[in-house]
Amino acid sequence: RGLNGLADAVMPAHVFNQHLDTWHPASLSWHTIRRLLRGRLGFGGVVVSDDLLMGAITQNYGLEEAALLALGAGVDVLLVSENTVRRDARTAARVVTAIQRALDEGRLTRATVRAALKRVEALRARIPPR
Repeated sequence: RGLNGLADAVMPAHVFNQHLDTWHPASLSWHTIRRLLRGRLGFGGVVVSDDLLMGAITQNYGLEEAALLALGAGVDVLLVSENTVRRDARTAARVVTAIQRALDEGRLTRATVRAALKRVEALRARIPPR
């Protein structure tokens, strides 16, 4: 059964553990999210990123690269807070453009995006309307 039924969604932090992944923090790590969380622990729910505009992420990856790494790792919902001193009205558009470009270039698969959308829709279907 794994983690299914214990939580509807999880948020891996932007923490680095070299024993899980020698390159990326948990929030961007294929090894942590797909292999450990989804594979070994059997979690089939929604994975939500922590804010992709946090300093540790933007300074080491940049917004677009972080978004693509997160999606490729198995994250379903990308959070971008815009809770910064310097606001960029095109932040969401930059992420969408990066995703579309990665899909067009084959760096991100449509199956990965479809699976994320399917998990989000399944969660939304369980939430009663107001």
